Amino acid sequence: MSEAIEKKKFPEIGIWKFLNEIPAGTMFIPLVISAIIVTMSIHSGLGMSLWDYLGDPMKSLFGPSGQMLVIGLMLFCTGTMITGHDFIEIGERGIWIILARLIPAYAISAFVFVYFGPNGFAGIDAITLACCLTSANAALYMGIIQPYADDADRGTFPIMLIFSMPLLPFIFLSYYGSGGGDATSQIMQVFSLLIPFLLGILLGNLDPKIKQVFKGGNTILLPFLGFQFGSTIDLVKAFQGEIILVAVLLTGIYWAVTIIIPFIVGRYILKRPGYASMGSTALAGVSLILPAMVASFTFDGQLGSDISANTVSILAFVLLITNILSPFFTKWTMNSYFKHHKADAQRVFSVTHPELLSAVYDENGNYRNHHHNHDIFRKIFRKRSHNEGDTLVQVSTLNALMEGDYRGSKTVKEILKDTDTGVGTYNGLDGEAIIYKGHAYVGRATGEVTEMGPEETFAFSCTTRFDESVDEGEISFDSIEDLKAKLETYLDSHNYFFMIKMEGQFNVRIRSCFKQKEPYEPLYKVATDQREFEYNEIEGAVVGIFSPNYVEGMNLPGWHIHFLSRDLKKGGHILKVAGNNIKIKVNKLQAWKVLMPEDPDFSKWNLKEDLQAKTEAVEGATKK
Repeated sequence: MSEAIEKKKFPEIGIWKFLNEIPAGTMFIPLVISAIIVTMSIHSGLGMSLWDYLGDPMKSLFGPSGQMLVIGLMLFCTGTMITGHDFIEIGERGIWIILARLIPAYAISAFVFVYFGPNGFAGIDAITLACCLTSANAALYMGIIQPYADDADRGTFPIMLIFSMPLLPFIFLSYYGSGGGDATSQIMQVFSLLIPFLLGILLGNLDPKIKQVFKGGNTILLPFLGFQFGSTIDLVKAFQGEIILVAVLLTGIYWAVTIIIPFIVGRYILKRPGYASMGSTALAGVSLILPAMVASFTFDGQLGSDISANTVSILAFVLLITNILSPFFTKWTMNSYFKHHKADAQRVFSVTHPELLSAVYDENGNYRNHHHNHDIFRKIFRKRSHNEGDTLVQVSTLNALMEGDYRGSKTVKEILKDTDTGVGTYNGLDGEAIIYKGHAYVGRATGEVTEMGPEETFAFSCTTRFDESVDEGEISFDSIEDLKAKLETYLDSHNYFFMIKMEGQFNVRIRSCFKQKEPYEPLYKVATDQREFEYNEIEGAVVGIFSPNYVEGMNLPGWHIHFLSRDLKKGGHILKVAGNNIKIKVNKLQAWKVLMPEDPDFSKWNLKEDLQAKTEAVEGATKK
């Protein structure tokens, strides 16, 4: 009772969810809050920032004096996430997009240093320009390209993350400035940044558990870095017309450099749609680090801190503008691509994203003018609702299925309108349903897998709109019992539904039931009317649902998992499974929507009977 009172008294506010709904929000919102606090404290008579007034640890935690410590920690955390495999995957395409961005960026920055000097031109100093042009928001890139991306696109992320960190721009700026010491001391400054990064790479590759521990490190550190950046901004000065005009001009230059050449390379040389180049046109929050790193440098006799006095304020405006508009640029680019390049779209997406083509083109192959309202495109903007990414949509009830109510009641078209991932079975107990990437497949007792048509019906199903933006983990297991035990670490409560999606190479034994004929017998009586198939080292996907104990009768408590091979030719209900280094994503579902059958028999069933023994018999049944 006391626990219930506490939960009622202190409801969840959803601060973190709010921050993640805003592009770069986990750093930008703390930056704004800190800037407001500092501005108020300076202009209210205190004469200094609140953090300086309070002293340590608040001064180092939220003020600029702690920036280099946080930067070092971020470099270490980033290093732990890098593996040799990342450099292999990027060679296919991503490296060319990155080089198409960075070579012009560094070339223009060098030109400005040489011909205009450190003070730059049109109010844009050379330090601010270099900080801006060399930056790319790798995290937003992953969020934007998700509906279109393949493995090569996703493989670009860790390398883009490396290049977006301040290490390379710092080395570049140190060439034009002096740190106040001899050449040896300047080299040591570079090594001081390299060491935590290289140490992270070493430890992360020696022990995968270290990689797992520090996986969310940058996520934790970004809000603190935001507060530290904000502590250097006086909003009274930041909102001067001159600074805003400079920020707008710099934004235009940034987009010219990061869009024109990368788009040409991606679209006309690599023969890709252009989403990768457009998705990387937003400033990264860590670009605001660089002014502090070169503050003590001298450039042509001028102190770096004097040259870049307004850099953080200017970059904060650019950060806001580019992070808001970059998703729209990508959307407009892809709308034009789909409208005018249908044949090429079929070539690019027919294997990796057939659901995307279904959303863009109608059944006659015509372009849908309003396809951008389709649910899949809402992923770009990370919008959520109870009709999309956090709801379990269930057709019928388990106890009805157990009693033999196998009549389909909801069409594939109806269910796939709002969901794209899940498990179940079809009309007449026709095989095992695997709903994967927006398509409904059936694994039959004949051993074949086929895609179900839009008018086919589900007798029972559990589906959701899977949120692909969640963190991806890695899991290894040698049995289904071991898998279920290790999945416990992904559940923060046993009182919610969870949907999992795993991809990799499996050793698996599956089963599928034969389609039944009327009059239907109860499920526990026909459970042995099935076939089993065993496959070793087979590429594919596992889709599964966890249901809490209190739903017994309505659903099956615990885990229920199905398998689908990568070639879409094999699939069914999993009896045994093992796998190593399997990629896994988990969605926690906050709502539950049950669609009751409409056939007259459902209203006549006595559904009060205890189903535990029967469900155990069905789940563990094997062909006799």
